[in-house]
Formats: sequence, structure tokens, C-alpha cells
Amino acid sequence: LVTLVRLITVATNITFQGPELYSIAIALGVYLGNLQIKKAREFKTSLLTTGLPLAALLLPTIIQSYAVLDKQFSAMTTLEISRVIAVLLIGLVALVVGMRQGNLGAATVGGAALTLVVLPISWVRAGDSETFDVLVSIRSLVVAAVLFIFFALLRRVERLPDNSYIYLGIPVAVALGPSLFLTIQALGQTELRQVDWWRFGIIVVVSLVLLVIGSLRNLGGMFFPGLVGVLVGVLPYAFKPIASQSWFLWVVLLLIAGIMVWIAVRLEQLRKLGKSSVSWVKALK
Repeated sequence: LVTLVRLITVATNITFQGPELYSIAIALGVYLGNLQIKKAREFKTSLLTTGLPLAALLLPTIIQSYAVLDKQFSAMTTLEISRVIAVLLIGLVALVVGMRQGNLGAATVGGAALTLVVLPISWVRAGDSETFDVLVSIRSLVVAAVLFIFFALLRRVERLPDNSYIYLGIPVAVALGPSLFLTIQALGQTELRQVDWWRFGIIVVVSLVLLVIGSLRNLGGMFFPGLVGVLVGVLPYAFKPIASQSWFLWVVLLLIAGIMVWIAVRLEQLRKLGKSSVSWVKALK
């Protein structure tokens, strides 16, 4: 098939810049080969039947897309932009379909394709920002995503304890840590910028979501980072007189107070069942 593609391109003088014609031929060859092998031997995993052809199709394009990472978006050609978008769409569809149908090969390759494209692009494009705060925040998210994927792989091969403090707590701490530091640092300014308020709002939402989900699911790796985010990154703003945003702070503080009351009621219900708050904290996994 590869030889056939080469002969056709030479005979027709096709000057296609990219590996896609050959990757399609390789993927089709692997797929047809699998059909023949299945007649003699049944595959036990979809990693070979679905994952291998899909990887052969996407991997050359992903590698080719790395050549334009340092280009500005305005300097990229239509083909270069289409290549990245196509990988993202195929990877997303493969991930969704694989998860819905229980196809390990499609889900694994689709998730890997999204990771191999989104993370490098996010890391490099963060460097285009003229604001140091944005650069640090985005790159901390990239590092956190890499750690989460790494820990997920270790859990998959049973090389990591099933402890949310490790596989959730560490990535969440890496993602929130720089933003929390920048949020507290902004309090020393005479006037808060718009980016400071955006960061504050994101910290509020993420911390409260982590706090609620962590308490409902008994996940210490989400509960304690959310609690730290509320106490360290949100409450200090209540003691800074900011007249222009006072209504926003009141809404945030009332929301936090409501969630704290809900957690207190939850702990009181556990106490009536004979469980103390200390035992509840120890039960977080």
C-alpha cells in the first residue's frame, strides 16, 4: 500500500506536504492484516484490532504538527491548522466512542492523541503571553495534567497505591499552588487588576467544587486542596477593603458560608450515627 501510494504520487505529480497519505496506507494495511490474522487467532484486546491502526493513522500527523509549535497562529498555513484540528477531532471522537462502547484501543489512542497535541501546544502557546502570571498559571496546569496521566498509568499497572492524596492531591496542588500564591500576592497591590479578579473567581469556583466533591465522595485528595484554596486564597479578600467589588465579595463569602454550614451539618449527622469528625477525616481516602 505504501509503495502504491508512492507510485501514484510520482505518476500524478502530487506534491502533498505531510505524512498523511502514507499514514493512511499504513493504517489500512494494519487493519487488513488484522482481519486476516483474526481468521487464525482471535485477539484478546482491542488495543491491536482498533488501537494499532488508529495509532498508525494519527501518530505521524501528531509528530508533523510539532514542527509548527513555535509558529504564530497567523503565520500557519491552512493545511497546518487543519492537521491539528483533524487530530483533535479524531482523538475526541475515538475517546468518546471508546468509552461508551468499552473499546480500550479507541479510548486509549484517542486520549493519548489529545494529550500529545493539547499539552505541548498549551505549554508553548503559554510563552506567547506577555503576562508572567498567565504563563505560570497555564504551565502549572500542563504539569498537573502530565502528573495526573502519569499517576493514572501507574494505577493501571498497580504500581501506585489507591490513595487520592497521591493521584489526585499532588496534581491538584501543582495546578492550584502557583495561582494561590499569585492570588495572595495580589492583595499587596494598591489596586487589583482585572486578571487578579479573574484568577480569584477561578480559585473560588475550583476550590468550592473540590471541597463539595471531596466531601461527598470521601476523597481527601480533593477535599483538603479545596479547603486550603478557600481558607488561603479566598477568605483573605474579606479583610481587604475593596469598595468597587464589595457586592462580589459578599456573594462569594455567603456562598462559602453556606457550604461550610452544609459540611458542619454533614459532620453533625455523622456524630449522631456514632462517628466523630476526626474519624470522618481519617476515613477520607
